Amino acid sequence: MQVLVKSDDAFDYFRRWDTLDVTLRKPLGATLVEVVATGQAPAVKVKALQEDGSAAAMLKPGDIIRSVMGESVAAMGFDGVMAALGAAPDEVRIGVSRAVISREPRVEEPTK
Repeated sequence: MQVLVKSDDAFDYFRRWDTLDVTLRKPLGATLVEVVATGQAPAVKVKALQEDGSAAAMLKPGDIIRSVMGESVAAMGFDGVMAALGAAPDEVRIGVSRAVISREPRVEEPTK
């Protein structure tokens, strides 16, 4: 689902969430933080990446961690996600959601 986030004279800008699975080697080299949106369960997102960490090539700041080794961590909060990552093998599979902004030419509504 796309959500309109902004418009200008020529374009409409939409946000959608893509999901992807990546396999990374520990240590990841990622700083993770817990975020809480009003009315939603806590989520863990990527805050920053170290240039020499395995995550730098695959993750982006703002990615939301959704699963570790195929198991959902969406409602576990920070401590649960960190425990799942710590228990995972050296090659860890992580599922993330990523916000993507797309731009489409603005279509004027015909006047009646």
